[in-house]
Amino acid sequence: FVEMQWLGNVDSETVAEELLEADVMLLTSKFEVLPLAALEAMSNFTPIVTTDFFGAGDFVQDQVTGLVLPIDVSPGQAAERILALLNDSALLLQMGVNARSHFLNSFSSVDLMTAEYRAQYTNILNSSIL
Repeated sequence: FVEMQWLGNVDSETVAEELLEADVMLLTSKFEVLPLAALEAMSNFTPIVTTDFFGAGDFVQDQVTGLVLPIDVSPGQAAERILALLNDSALLLQMGVNARSHFLNSFSSVDLMTAEYRAQYTNILNSSIL
């Protein structure tokens, strides 16, 4: 059990510096459409470890840009998967590079984000018409 204490907000430069020191980012949300924290991590070569909540697959590619664990994963199972990743430096490095590339190709500009949203809405509309 780890006790955490909120220390307040930090500027984006400090966030980037801290993310460069991180091996992975743990995203423990039960639901977020597109968390800014995940994008910040990916932009700084940091793989994401998350559970498979609604929308997680839209920004984390399992075994490519991070790990997507089953939503009902036990804490022990999650710890084992994270430890295995942390012990595989080549995979960790490759996931970080992939995360950065995915960020640059999909989320790094308003035009890219707008195109992605348009594609998502078009898919939803097309599937609901059928």
